Amino acid sequence: MDKRYCSLTGETPSSLVVDDGQDVQLWCPGNSDNRWWKDDKRVVFHGVVQPTYEDRMSFNDSTGVLTINEANVDDSGVYWCGGFDELYQIHLVVRGKSWR
Repeated sequence: MDKRYCSLTGETPSSLVVDDGQDVQLWCPGNSDNRWWKDDKRVVFHGVVQPTYEDRMSFNDSTGVLTINEANVDDSGVYWCGGFDELYQIHLVVRGKSWR
């Protein structure tokens, strides 16, 4: 499976476009107590992937990488990450078959 990797840096929102079925890795800079949100829903809290997402997402606390396995259109949205000091965001767009 092809993987797409995106680093979130700076204050300007980043964006990433992938095809459905692709694995995606999102990296968050900052401390090791990273948290992740998708839009307004918590995905990772204190290094633990929330039950709603744990079937296809995983988080590596030592690297800050959130992996989305076989992304689908429902995974599109604005992802936020960070600890207490800083927040970063990325807009992920997962293209369905009709986009190709």
